[in-house]
Amino acid sequence: MPKGKKTNKSQAIRDLLTAKPDMTVKEVLPALATKGLKVTDNLVYFIKGKMKAKTQRRKRVVKAAWAASSNGDPVTLIREVKALAGRSGGIGKLKELVEALAE
Repeated sequence: MPKGKKTNKSQAIRDLLTAKPDMTVKEVLPALATKGLKVTDNLVYFIKGKMKAKTQRRKRVVKAAWAASSNGDPVTLIREVKALAGRSGGIGKLKELVEALAE
């Protein structure tokens, strides 16, 4: 006789915390128990910590990218100027804007 499809407890915790990120562990346990999942508080703490670490890591990467661009990296600076020229309507328009600012 084939067994039923098992539910991934970690994924159920992630789904619940994504829907309601301000839930405490003591609120998560009964919410999952109503769905028929028996999880330990240690597993919930672990999953919550991993989710927080993922967002913290993303913030660190963005912060490092901004720091690299402000350190005087010439290649990054050139790329930013080129992107700014594209947004302003071309290098000629950008040159006019810079000359207007210099006055």
